[in-house]
Order: sequence, then C-alpha cells, then structure tokens
Amino acid sequence: MTGPRRSAPPPPTVHLVGLGPGSAELLTLRSWELLASGLPMRIRDPSFEAAQTVLARGFEFEPVEERDPDAIAASVIAWAREVGACVYAMPGHPLQAPETVAILTRARSQGV
Repeated sequence: MTGPRRSAPPPPTVHLVGLGPGSAELLTLRSWELLASGLPMRIRDPSFEAAQTVLARGFEFEPVEERDPDAIAASVIAWAREVGACVYAMPGHPLQAPETVAILTRARSQGV
C-alpha cells in the first residue's frame, strides 16, 4: 500500500501588471489586488507616477536592473521559477511594454 498521493506544485506564475498612463487612480481593481497581494514584486520603472503611489503605500518590491527586453525577460522568468508566483509591473499597458513578448515567449517555453 502506498501513502497519500501528493499533487505536483503549481507551475511558476508571473502576473503582468500595467501601471497605466500615469496616475494610480487609473489602475484597475485587479491591478491593485495584484500589487497589494504580498507576492514578490518587481517594478521596471519605480519613478513612474503610478509606481510612486504604490510604493508610498509601503509595498515591497525589487527594482529591475536590466534594460534590454530580452535580459529583462530572462531575469523575470528565472525569478518566477525561484519564487513560484510573482508580480511584474511596468508603466503603461502590459501588452505594449517592449519586454512583454519576450517574457511570454520564455514563459511558455519554460513552463511558467
């Protein structure tokens, strides 16, 4: 007889959050929920207006050191694999950021 079956851990997850066009007042409720979730968070541009409002609320984050979109993607995917679930925030709409396609491509190929 074998013991209880253990389910596999969920795959790593990166939540992409767009910080909108400027003011934090324009963020969606879902964006605020993710930013306030307590998940590890990286912000590409902490000086962006909405990011400043988020940070003023005391949310912890790591800055993004890389500048090249492919380097950002590699770093974010490696980080997600390390922490399991995380939030990556960037100015504007998440699908318009230059690193988004690279992040999504790497995520798909690496099981994130």
